[in-house]
Amino acid sequence: MALIKAADGSYFSVGEWDTVDHMARARPHMIANLDKFRHTLQEHGGGLGVTDAVSGEAIFEVSG
Repeated sequence: MALIKAADGSYFSVGEWDTVDHMARARPHMIANLDKFRHTLQEHGGGLGVTDAVSGEAIFEVSG
């Protein structure tokens, strides 16, 4: 997992799992980790809460 600070001051994280099932099984652990600092996050507004979770499959990868 990597935590990234964008130019606009927002943060996002990127994680990699072997399969979608592995990611799904990791969700409770990810939520528990987020709950540790959720109180420090700003609301998005419009009832969206403090996170905007997205997921998908990698379609291109470059290795060093």
